[in-house]
Amino acid sequence: SDLLQSRTAALPAQTDRLADGAEQVAAGNRRVAGYGSKAAAASTQLKRRIAADRAGLLSTLKAQGLTDAQLAVVESRLDVVDGHVDSADATIQSASGDLTRLSRGADQVAVGARALANAAPALTEGVAQAHSGAVRVRDGAATLATGLDRLDVGGDRLVSGAASAATGADSLAKGAGSLASGLDSLTKGATDLHAGLVKGRDAVPDPTDAQRKAMAQTIGNPVGVATDSLSSAGSYGAGLAPLFMSLALWIGAYVLFLFVRPLSQRALATSQRSFRTALGGWLAPAAVGIVQAAALVLVVGRGVDIRIAHPVLAFLFLCFTSMTFVAILHALASRFGAVGKFLGLVFMVVQLVSAGGTFPWQTLPAPLQAVHHVVPMSYAVDGLRRLLYGADLAPVLGAVGVLTAYLVGALLVSTVAARRSRIWTPKRIRPELAL
Repeated sequence: SDLLQSRTAALPAQTDRLADGAEQVAAGNRRVAGYGSKAAAASTQLKRRIAADRAGLLSTLKAQGLTDAQLAVVESRLDVVDGHVDSADATIQSASGDLTRLSRGADQVAVGARALANAAPALTEGVAQAHSGAVRVRDGAATLATGLDRLDVGGDRLVSGAASAATGADSLAKGAGSLASGLDSLTKGATDLHAGLVKGRDAVPDPTDAQRKAMAQTIGNPVGVATDSLSSAGSYGAGLAPLFMSLALWIGAYVLFLFVRPLSQRALATSQRSFRTALGGWLAPAAVGIVQAAALVLVVGRGVDIRIAHPVLAFLFLCFTSMTFVAILHALASRFGAVGKFLGLVFMVVQLVSAGGTFPWQTLPAPLQAVHHVVPMSYAVDGLRRLLYGADLAPVLGAVGVLTAYLVGALLVSTVAARRSRIWTPKRIRPELAL
């Protein structure tokens, strides 16, 4: 308390000086405010004079012959000048008002300073309170400044949001129009859908119990399988018999030419015709082939006990098949010698896989299917099947025709080979490869 008293002892004298200074400042402010009032009056008078001079200037320019376009340009320039004058006048008027308020405030400050000087003893007591209040005011001012900044930013956002809201309102209006159109289309579509559903409901069949049962049977077993057998082999061995009988005839003919010369050298040395020479070389093996066919029929019919539906026709067909196979192997041996015998063995293997004797030829690869229609054993197997099992015999005639073509062709090849064999060349003098 002693320290506070010593510090505030000079406060009354200081407040008196402050009051004197405040009164002097108030007097100076009154003079400045008077000057501001005079400047404001002069500015107002200048503004009025400029307006009057503008009207006179425009009248003078128009009297001097300026066009309306030129007068418009002058007016636009004068509008700019008027704008600057108005801005300056507004500034002067505002400054004059501020100076007047400042003068009044200075007077009030002077009065307050005098009152302060009179209340100096009491003022010292409230210094501490005033200090703490000033601190709170300072903090509040800072908070207020921050809030004003935020308010400014929020105002900008509010303006931007208002623009966006206006744009959104336009889009909403357009969308509402589209929605109305879509609702009309939806209503029409719903009406059409309802009509279609009603029509479909009326078109749904209402079958009886018998009809339902028939439909269930149809759905459960949609495809009926009809089995139509042209003939039956009776056993697995009977099913393979045509293939092995044809194969036996081919092997029998092949073995014959391992021991028999295809062309007689004595006949080639004579002057008889080549056809007779070839025919003579074929007849003896063909006769043996017929014997083989007869033995084959006996073994199959009696030994293996396979029922033959047409035994006589089967025997004749086997004889003709054997004669054809003998002719083919005779032609190969006559024309190519030992190489021809090897070709006969290869030809047998090709026919074995393409004749369709063990499984349907339709399941063969495409190249072998083409071979099936060419080789003679295919027709021999098919003909024997029909003769053994009792199927339709009409295709047997076709098989005989194909075998006849092979027989005639083979005899022609043998004839050509016999004619060539009459001519001795250095190549024929070489030792022949024998199997």
